[in-house]
Amino acid sequence: MPDSKLEVVKTVLDGLRSLVVAGFGTLGILFFLFNWERLSDLMFSVSRVKGFGLEVELRQQSAANAIMGARNTNKKLNKDEVGKLQRRARWIWPVLKDAQVLWVDDTPESNNNEMQLLGSFGITVRVARTTEQALAEILDPPFGGKFDLVITDMARPTDEKDAGGKWLTAALSACPVHWFEKPRRAGADEDLDAFNRRYNDNPEAGFDLLERIRKGDVPKDKEPDVIVFTAYDQDISSPCTRTITPDSYLLLQAVLDHLERSRLRALERFDPPEDKPVPPAAAAMR
Repeated sequence: MPDSKLEVVKTVLDGLRSLVVAGFGTLGILFFLFNWERLSDLMFSVSRVKGFGLEVELRQQSAANAIMGARNTNKKLNKDEVGKLQRRARWIWPVLKDAQVLWVDDTPESNNNEMQLLGSFGITVRVARTTEQALAEILDPPFGGKFDLVITDMARPTDEKDAGGKWLTAALSACPVHWFEKPRRAGADEDLDAFNRRYNDNPEAGFDLLERIRKGDVPKDKEPDVIVFTAYDQDISSPCTRTITPDSYLLLQAVLDHLERSRLRALERFDPPEDKPVPPAAAAMR
């Protein structure tokens, strides 16, 4: 009889323990589900996690806090926009990791917040202050290969003319620019067509860099795509760049768009070694 009572007590205790474990497990799952965004943001502050046969390496950045700081130019990001960018970057992390971006600006400190955010996504951002520095980086990247993307500002007053006061590029021919509205700095008596002609004959530094990249200063295998990030809010088009924007959020979305497309295409073009032929099913899908 005593043994029977002990068995009953043991069974009851085992049942209670199972209920407690199940209860804590359920609470843990609910906590994870309701706090997923906060927990996933925390993951970006971890440098390396190992366990259960998995290994994850992430850049240490307090990007969300940094990006909310004051901006000197252009439109700064708000908390909601930062969150959207971070969530998107987490989905495409393998494509973004180790991407190489060159940012050309004579005042790069004004872009520190955006560069920190890109860095938190696994993207390496290098800085050049002048067109000549940018071309040197593009022609001979320190990491080998080529830059995935170049971001350039439009006006660099110390960079636009040489020591003799002449423009670096006589005129834009490979990369002509068209303004759809007359900017404030156009002459009062100058119509839009006249301003466009004058502008293409006297390009600013950002478009001078585009022209020199596309016209032969950079070999085809080194040519990067270019985004122009400018404080100007006018509508401008150019055949040599997809995006011209004064908005930090639109800029960073465009960067993620480009890297997702271009680097995913590069992965899809990978061919296996000759001693490992493509399976028939995979070959038929090409």
